[in-house]
Amino acid sequence: MRKAFTLIELLIVFSMLALLMMLVAPSGLKILQSTQTLIAKVDETGAAELTRMHAFVKAQELNTTNGRFNSRGVFCAP
Repeated sequence: MRKAFTLIELLIVFSMLALLMMLVAPSGLKILQSTQTLIAKVDETGAAELTRMHAFVKAQELNTTNGRFNSRGVFCAP
């Protein structure tokens, strides 16, 4: 009865796993880079929207002019 693997069997299995990883790694890196790019774009969009919202709220708080805001929240002078 066999209780362990031989050295050659282990070497073959590890070499097959190494070849498989060499094939899979480039596509995994592409996915990682595209995910990081998407996260950066979402962060930029969120920051811009937050800045616009703060400007809108601040302009409403001031409310010292007779101007008004259009449907997009942009201040239009009289």
